[in-house]
Amino acid sequence: MKIAGWIAALGGIIVLIGNYVAELGEWAVPLGAVLSIIFGIWSAFK
Repeated sequence: MKIAGWIAALGGIIVLIGNYVAELGEWAVPLGAVLSIIFGIWSAFK
């Protein structure tokens, strides 16, 4: 459960970095969203 929380937080951090780094912006938002969704579901069923 703790690992999933950290990875979900990492997804959020990636989104924040993407807001400041234009080159990563196109990838950061979908990547962060996918990470958050996947590990949110994983933690719910664990």
